[in-house]
Amino acid sequence: MVNVCPAERDPRETVESFVANREEKAIAGLRAEGAFSLMDIIEAEIRKQRPGTRIIRLDRDVLCDNGIDFERDLQRYLDSIVAVDGPKVILVREDLPIIGWEMCLGRYRGRGDIEIIFASTACKQVPLATRL
Repeated sequence: MVNVCPAERDPRETVESFVANREEKAIAGLRAEGAFSLMDIIEAEIRKQRPGTRIIRLDRDVLCDNGIDFERDLQRYLDSIVAVDGPKVILVREDLPIIGWEMCLGRYRGRGDIEIIFASTACKQVPLATRL
């Protein structure tokens, strides 16, 4: 297996095609702006291209605001949101401080109405967003 660090790049140049094409699996950002900025750029493009799409942010603030401490709490929260009809995009900003959060989100993989995008920092501190 070959691991390659993503090249630092202004995401504004490629975000349009990343959002439009689900086959594109990753988009890199700029170190100086960070992963949260990268997700803000992606979110704005989703709103532009797909106005009816429900965007669900998952980060530490959302967990605290909704009293989500355990995997079962996260699962209940997500189930209530994904039960609503229509397309949805779940934006995960960095690792969540809940053991098993990946398993919760994994239950929605493969559903055509749900897209999951995870952002973190890759090697050399380059922000990277990937589709799960």
